[in-house]
Amino acid sequence: MMKPTSLACGHSGCMKCLRSIVSLGDNATPSAALCPICRETFRFDQLQININLDKLSKSVKMKCSSPGCEWRGTLEHARGHEKNCPKARVKCPHNGCNHFAVRAEIQAHCNNCEHKKVTCHGCKKEIKKDGLAQHQATECYYSQVDCPLGCGVNVPR
Repeated sequence: MMKPTSLACGHSGCMKCLRSIVSLGDNATPSAALCPICRETFRFDQLQININLDKLSKSVKMKCSSPGCEWRGTLEHARGHEKNCPKARVKCPHNGCNHFAVRAEIQAHCNNCEHKKVTCHGCKKEIKKDGLAQHQATECYYSQVDCPLGCGVNVPR
């Protein structure tokens, strides 16, 4: 539970969840909502982090869920590790690519990804790597093409 918050009724929840209940709940007004356990009313301005629960939750021992990762630490540090875990599976960031790999290996894929944007040397336009050859052969006005008279010389389009 991140940022544990205690309500006047004695129940607790995470600050983010309780705030969303206040702002999105069916039985909520802009400033009040019902406890999800006992249905007692609580007000938005009453939400305060429970310091003792916060210390306790931050000290909970965790281990990484990524296969092959040996990281162990506390809940307080787990999010930072999760963002940088070399064994976590991540998606290629290029639009249209659905390739997944462990973080430690994704850069090798990204460098050669067919969906990676590259710059056409002729017109300087950003083109997906897999479409560059077609762009240069049919669209780019600055590309060199074989002379239409068959003399063997490359000429601008």
